[in-house]
Order: sequence, then structure tokens, then C-alpha cells
Amino acid sequence: MPDNPSTDTPPIETEAWEIAFKPYAEDADAAYDLARRLMELKRYLKAKPPNTSMAIAALDEANQRIQKDKASAVDAHIKVTNTNADDRALLLGIVEDPTNVYTMTPQNTLYFADFLAQTGFLDKKPVSWKEYFFEGIHDRGGS
Repeated sequence: MPDNPSTDTPPIETEAWEIAFKPYAEDADAAYDLARRLMELKRYLKAKPPNTSMAIAALDEANQRIQKDKASAVDAHIKVTNTNADDRALLLGIVEDPTNVYTMTPQNTLYFADFLAQTGFLDKKPVSWKEYFFEGIHDRGGS
């Protein structure tokens, strides 16, 4: 999301941004679907707390592996998802881009929450990111 919500320009304009976020910026139905899926995940994890800690641990481990060896992480992604190997350079560019941070700690999510409130997906604008993220990461310094 933009650092300055009053502009339509992302912090960086890269092919990665185009691939990852442009569909949500241009298609309200796609943005709504993404938000719905995130809320379903939150409800699932809230209903099954043991799964929450396992999911967080697995995602933390995955993020650490990406940070430790980006090329290996891209190769694993290509193998597991059957992604075309010709996309390796693009994917490597995405994970090596210093503006992409791999963490389970929410960062700058209130811009997206503002959008969800404006579109009616959320009843009211959240005051804290903790209102819409599952409790398993509330101890992290998110935003």
C-alpha cells in the first residue's frame, strides 16, 4: 500500500507490484475476495488455537528461509507450485527487492483496513491492527 494514502502511486513501481497488487487496486471484487479470504483464515485460526501456533511457526520458518537464501526459496517455490522456470529471474527480483519484507508482523495494514471500512466490508474503521489479525501474533509490534 502507498506510504501516503492520498496518492494512487505505490511506494515503488515495479513489475512485482503490478503482478501482486494491481488486480486488487483495479478490481473491487478481487479486493473484496482477498479480504473475505483473510477473514475466513482469521475465523479458522481463532476456532482452532493449536493450528494457529503451528501455522505461525511454519510461516516464521518460511520467512527465515527466504531471508537466509532467497535463490533457494525461489527455486523451492518454482518446484512446489510448478511455476514456469522462465519466471525465476522475475521471482528472484521480487524476493531480493529491499522493499519486500518477509515477516509475520503486520506492517502498515491500516491503509488496507481503511479501504475495507470505506467499501463496507468492515462495519467501522479499526483503531488497531489487532482488531482484524488473529490473536496469535498480537504480541508482535505490528501496525
